[in-house]
This record gives sequence, structure tokens and C-alpha cells, in this order.
Amino acid sequence: EAPAEATATPEATEVVATPEPTQATPEPTPAVEMPVVDNQQAVQDYGWYCSSCHGLNGEGSPTTINSALVGMPIDKAALLTEFTTLPPFGAMVVHPYRAGIPELDDARLIALFDYVAVLAGTSETTVPAEEAPVAEATPAVESTPEASADAQPIDLAKAQADYGWYCSSCHGLNGEGSPTAFNSNLIGMTIDTEAFVTKLTTLPAFGEMVVHPYRGGIPEMDDEQIRNLMGYVVQLAAGQ
Repeated sequence: EAPAEATATPEATEVVATPEPTQATPEPTPAVEMPVVDNQQAVQDYGWYCSSCHGLNGEGSPTTINSALVGMPIDKAALLTEFTTLPPFGAMVVHPYRAGIPELDDARLIALFDYVAVLAGTSETTVPAEEAPVAEATPAVESTPEASADAQPIDLAKAQADYGWYCSSCHGLNGEGSPTAFNSNLIGMTIDTEAFVTKLTTLPAFGEMVVHPYRGGIPEMDDEQIRNLMGYVVQLAAGQ
């Protein structure tokens, strides 16, 4: 009989484990300190009537062209004339008469423009750096246990900016509410973060009446951005 052919046994190939790529976690951007001013009515008026276009700190809005105030020369007399002069019928205006708020009298408008000039950094009323009180950086906060079972730290600077653009005109600069928005005071309110995220990210049924539109009316806000914003809302509601 012919000898059986030997079957070659392939040599074992050594498998080298490829390390998983690591992704650096970016550090949260520190929150921007608010300027120090004496007129708190002006600060509130800015939050209610200006920040949705011009940003919480005058940095502008990504949805409004040429809306940044920082570095802009502010002619307060010209602004007062613009805001207190009824435009001709059919005229295109950037700012409506008295910002569309009839109760904004001249004194409140002048104080508001003073604050706008402070944000722009082109006003003599800006508090010098050496005289301004040094505020400690606000640490990242977690939602309350009632708000979320999986509380996450928030990016405070991003949340503040989003709040200024999308929420403050109804809920106030610091959650104190607005005189023109019913039940808009956030302070002391219990916020269920995940329930609110679900509400904002779920398309309502046709014809359903909603307090907040789908994704706050801002389609480009993704789930994490909304959840981060809600973490800041929880902080305001807690009076922090």
C-alpha cells in the first residue's frame, strides 16, 4: 500500500490585539461671568427682550445675522430715537417700535441701552476689571435625583448660551419669569429632566396644543444639547 500523504498543519498565526482608540473628553468651557451693573431692571429687560437675538452676554445668536454686540460701537441717543419713533407705514425695521413692548418707557429704554453698551464693551459705565468683584467659577452641576436617574454634569457655558437664545425671553435671565408669559417663573419648580427631554424630542400629534414646540423650535438642537440645557434649567429652578 502507498503510504498516506502527510497533511501539512498550518502554523498558528499570532493575533495581535489592536488597542481601542481612545477619545479625549473635552473639558467643559467655563461659564462667562455676567457684567456688574446697578440697574437690575435693565438686566431683566435685556433677558426678556434682547437675548434671544443678541445672546446672554451680547455674543450674538447663530440664527440671527450680525447680532453680536461685543465690540460694537453703541450710539445710545440714536438707538433711543430709533426705538421711540413710529416708522412709516410699510417701512422695514430691524427693531420694532419700543421693541414691540409698549410699556418700555424712555427711562427703561435708556437704562437698557446703557446695559447693551456694557455688554458691547464700548461704554464708560463698564466696571473696571480691578474694581469688579471676583466671582468664583460655577462648577458643573448635576440634576436633582427627581430630575433624572442618570444625572450628568453639564457644559455650563453652552447651556447658558442656549438658555439665553431660546428660553430667557419667556423665562427671564435667571429663571424669574416674564410679565408677558403666563406661569413662566422657573424658580422653585420641580423639573423632570428626562420627561422634558422626551417631550421636546417627540413630535406632537397633528393639531395638539403644546407649550414648547418640537425641539424648542430649533431643529438643529440635538438630544444631548437639549439635555444639557435642561440641566441648567434645573439649576435655575433650584435657585443656584
